[in-house]
Amino acid sequence: MSSRTVAMVPTGPLHRGDRIRSDGPQARVDELVRKYRKANAPSAVMLEVFNDADTYSLLVGALRRQVALSKCRSQEFEDCQVTIYDRALLILSNYGESATDPGALELYLTEFLGIVPIAPISDGVETVSKHVEVQNVLNKAIADHEHSETAVAAPSKEFKREEEAAPSSPFNIDVEYSRYFPDSPAYDDENIKHAAPLDPSSEALKDDVRVARLLEVYQQAKEDYFNTKTRDGFESLSAVRFLRDSAENTLRYFHANGLSDNCYVPDLEHTFAIARDKTAQLLGGRKRHFDDDTGNWSRQYHFNRSRSKRRSESRGEKRSRRIVDSYRPHA
Repeated sequence: MSSRTVAMVPTGPLHRGDRIRSDGPQARVDELVRKYRKANAPSAVMLEVFNDADTYSLLVGALRRQVALSKCRSQEFEDCQVTIYDRALLILSNYGESATDPGALELYLTEFLGIVPIAPISDGVETVSKHVEVQNVLNKAIADHEHSETAVAAPSKEFKREEEAAPSSPFNIDVEYSRYFPDSPAYDDENIKHAAPLDPSSEALKDDVRVARLLEVYQQAKEDYFNTKTRDGFESLSAVRFLRDSAENTLRYFHANGLSDNCYVPDLEHTFAIARDKTAQLLGGRKRHFDDDTGNWSRQYHFNRSRSKRRSESRGEKRSRRIVDSYRPHA
């Protein structure tokens, strides 16, 4: 009696493709987010952390550092650079903007530090203490490095006075620097090569006080950006936004006042493009509705210049005639 092998073809909704779609990593991320958002009360270990202001502050700093590392990596699971826990932490913390979110902190304690609810509270507290101790060492190392760089740079007395007078909290662009900006429309909510600092006392711009002020603010924005990045270990959204806006305002003024060919424009355009893209990245890919590619400035102002020429011609102003070779067809 002969036997035959019959191939069984799976039918119905539970074939492999459907399992991949329904049980994939993104589904696990969504499940984690729902789980930690539904937490009604903080865990016992988290309550202990809340009672110690220093520990709480260091723990939030550690969470921010983890978020910053995750944002620097590819977000595609196929690239194997982030885990489902990284993605869930990004969502719960709003990409670092809400690092004190209870759900984000609970996920960090459980999934990153391994503090499970069934473990003794004392073990969890000890784990947190060791972790924040490492974070404290990192903070001191960064502060020492920043201090040594500041000593080497030897900033001017005027800059030191401004630095001492500045508040320790993140600066407010509108309050601190709006008096320097040319009039421009309000912006919607939405990275930087460290180029050589610009010299606002250049002969070409010496007599233009407004340009000198704009360049001064632009340099301050670059300084704040790099100092914040060195101190905190990641890019600050407020510092990147300030750099983007100061570069953009300076470019607007340059182009509007016939300075489009100035030697500073390429550096300003390069900085603006990178700061604009970094801002969008820190906001989860959300750009302002009027943001365009890097070539936007050149195209826009070449168009405006051409339109201005046409207006001049319509008023009867003479225009030099282009010499063409009559023996060749026009291109």
